[in-house]
Amino acid sequence: MNEKIKKLCLVFMVLIVCGLSITSKAYANDKKEDPKFPTVEEIMRDYQVSEEEAEIMLERMIEEHNRYQNDSSIKSSNSTVAEQKKQILEEAMKKSQVQPLGCMVDGVECNRVKKVLSMPFYRQENIYYCGPAATQMALAARGVYVSQSTLASDTWLETDKYKDTVGRYIKYTLNKLLGTDWYVYKQVNEDNKSKLVERVQLNINNGYVPIVAVYQNGEEKDRVLVGHTYKYLRHFIPIYGYNGSIEIAYKDSSSGLSEVRFKDVPQSAWISSSTLSYLIWGGSITY
Repeated sequence: MNEKIKKLCLVFMVLIVCGLSITSKAYANDKKEDPKFPTVEEIMRDYQVSEEEAEIMLERMIEEHNRYQNDSSIKSSNSTVAEQKKQILEEAMKKSQVQPLGCMVDGVECNRVKKVLSMPFYRQENIYYCGPAATQMALAARGVYVSQSTLASDTWLETDKYKDTVGRYIKYTLNKLLGTDWYVYKQVNEDNKSKLVERVQLNINNGYVPIVAVYQNGEEKDRVLVGHTYKYLRHFIPIYGYNGSIEIAYKDSSSGLSEVRFKDVPQSAWISSSTLSYLIWGGSITY
């Protein structure tokens, strides 16, 4: 009898230890790393805002991150849209017989299909309205016309409140005003020309204008937006065309502003895909 009790106790102890081990592994697997948010000082530097405005922006970044982490329907929706876009791109490439990016024939790129969308130019109405202006142009390309002041209001981009535009709000605004779920927002954490070209071509082929946030660090003199000096710049631009994987067409709402640094900026320009890929590294893309 004693031997049976000892065996039962031993089995019971093994079960307890295994249970604790499984629980701790499950906890370790479920535990997620905290996101690396910028500091208040970094936001002040990168967005040229006051300390109070930077604190508000940081708070909103954290709130939005938590909302997206906790809302399974949003994550599912974004995943579905991404899958649909991938499928659309694959089908479009088959129908048009466009070769995959990077295809070379006798040393020449074979993906040289050129396409542009009809999109009007709108000059930004003040120094920090590049976000509303870019959004206004992207909407107009789809036949929806909204003023910059309306887009900058608290209802949409909240640019007036923060004297700057948050990229995530561009995605929200475009989807709501166009009645679609096409647009997604991505931060760009690498210099990846192929990925940029793929996203641009996907949007242009389906009649949508992507918007990118450019980051000029004030150091690279040879890699700047057309007509701009190499000085520090955070700027939103809408993309309306591509020339294979070589060039990308965009419109620049700062053209015509009174500041001397913008005197040579054209309304429309073609820029090499490699240069733009470098310039949005550290910025974002809404596509």
